[in-house]
Amino acid sequence: MEIKEETLKYLEFLQQIISRMGKNSFLIKGWTVTLVSALLGYLASHHLMGGKYLIIIYIPVITFAILDTYYLRLERIFRNKYYTFINDHREFDLSYFKLATKTKRAEFLVVLCSRSIVLTYIPILIMVSFILLFI
Repeated sequence: MEIKEETLKYLEFLQQIISRMGKNSFLIKGWTVTLVSALLGYLASHHLMGGKYLIIIYIPVITFAILDTYYLRLERIFRNKYYTFINDHREFDLSYFKLATKTKRAEFLVVLCSRSIVLTYIPILIMVSFILLFI
């Protein structure tokens, strides 16, 4: 049985959304590193090191982590929708459209504790804390 044009367009639409969410997540991580570097440079150049300045960097890092979690959560929701669509339309041979990933839970706290978020933002917070407290 031949795949309908609407089915292909819908799958392309979902793929574009998933790609856009991944790109947004990547850009947020880049902005986080840029902003943290700029703030640390500013604080160092004005001799404003110390624990009382941690909040100046913690707030944007935590804000970006929450925003990154939001986009990663949306990406998981659309991946699950894509995967469900592929599995629900077995009358067509859609096996070449399958993603290499399995479905994942998309609750906010589950995504917030994912490797992608934790392994990016926790080291940044630890590094900033070390720099401001001990250097």
